[in-house]
Amino acid sequence: EISVTTNGSKTTIKAGNPTIKRLGVANYTIREIIVAPDGKTGVVLIEKLEKNEHGSTIRYMVETYRLP
Repeated sequence: EISVTTNGSKTTIKAGNPTIKRLGVANYTIREIIVAPDGKTGVVLIEKLEKNEHGSTIRYMVETYRLP
């Protein structure tokens, strides 16, 4: 869950589903969360650790969302 507090009001958003497992993905790690100056847009930098026959690879993804 991601929670943002603005002017004393807390908004919580469920991000992702921990029960979903993707083939070849060993782990996801949230590296950074940024909220835009308008307080309505969030950006999440996610590190994805993939395992395959050649070893491990780290890739990065960016997810954006609008706060209600």
